[in-house]
Amino acid sequence: MTTLEITNIVLAGTTFLAVLVALFGRTFWDWFNRPKLEVAVRKTQRPLGVKKDEMHVSGIFAEDKVYFVELGITNTGRNPAENVEVFLSKRFYKALDTNEYAEQTFATPINLCWLGADRNCDIDEKRYMPRIGPNSTRYCSLGWVYPPKGTGLYGSSGMGLDITSQQFEWAHLLLGPAWFKLIIEVSASNARPVIREMEILISGNWSDEEEEMFKEHLRISLS
Repeated sequence: MTTLEITNIVLAGTTFLAVLVALFGRTFWDWFNRPKLEVAVRKTQRPLGVKKDEMHVSGIFAEDKVYFVELGITNTGRNPAENVEVFLSKRFYKALDTNEYAEQTFATPINLCWLGADRNCDIDEKRYMPRIGPNSTRYCSLGWVYPPKGTGLYGSSGMGLDITSQQFEWAHLLLGPAWFKLIIEVSASNARPVIREMEILISGNWSDEEEEMFKEHLRISLS
């Protein structure tokens, strides 16, 4: 093979690579730098935090401590995630004394509310987080667990889901003592959707000690 032939092969290969870069380079880097969303659970005990001396639900005041359950949505990608929403697509119920789950359908899609959104704000402000930057986490409220005096469940504690939908701007969906499975979906306008299954045990009992509460009476797993 002559020097000219080798030169022509190299030039042809270089031209081919340049064409590939021109056609697919941006697509590759967009894919490489894409936002990636992950979900984690945060459980804390703190005062309910409504206006002082205001009764939020029956027998529960601002200074009363409840257990909050929140979802942390983290962007581990290189670009910001935009218009992020978290919603419940399915809910399954199992009584404490049974072994099989039964599906409980939602009439409309149920979104979780982002922390910091005012309950009186526009519904889209509750549903959408405009931006989650790289290596940043934003939290939405799954709900909180009331002591027995605040549920009206005949002396049992319960969990209220903090939700919004097109049907209502804000509501509290009360879950009584039972096992629940929630199918949680996280989506963004520029990221691949994430689907997680959360299993929750609400025993109906209550403890002011976090370790005992999370071990015996409020068990939550995410898979």
